[in-house]
Amino acid sequence: MKFYDCTVRLGGSLLNEVNKTQISAAEIVMLRLLHGGDGSVVRVTETQAPTAPSGGEDWTDGEVREFLRMQYGNDRETMKDKVQAVFGPPNLPLPHEVEALPEPEGFDVEAERARIRAEVLAEGGPLDEEAIRAQVRAEVLQEVANEALAAKNAKPKKPTKAEAEAAAKEAADKAAKEAADKAAKEAADKAAKEALN
Repeated sequence: MKFYDCTVRLGGSLLNEVNKTQISAAEIVMLRLLHGGDGSVVRVTETQAPTAPSGGEDWTDGEVREFLRMQYGNDRETMKDKVQAVFGPPNLPLPHEVEALPEPEGFDVEAERARIRAEVLAEGGPLDEEAIRAQVRAEVLQEVANEALAAKNAKPKKPTKAEAEAAAKEAADKAAKEAADKAAKEAADKAAKEALN
């Protein structure tokens, strides 16, 4: 399992970044899902792994899964295990390395952050249309990721009273038809048998 240092853009925002050190490849995958895609975890550089819980240098998938469970817990709404929701059951392997996605050439994150911040803080100052589009795109990516995670963890929908009543009526009608068909068949069989005697 490879470990990395990186910067996480919370919700994909350039104005809200957190530096993370010595995190596993699996945690980067999880952070990308939680914060809006590939652009939400940037400046990814490989680093030395921390000491594994077992005392060695190499972390097992089980150790990484347990660490991620302690860090991210269960989904608040469904109470399902987030790690299992993202990576599947424990017998499936975790990603052991991730591709570092560099910033576009010539893109100065710090200058862009300062420019956007200055515009936001300026009273009545017009915001750059490109910056607004980038922020909206990050928000939409986050919404899509959240919807995908929610759909994956969704509980079956409880039927409404009307739907339950319609289903019950349909089942009763089907049972009545089957009973009538069975009675008609038995009567026909009995009549045929009597005709032969």
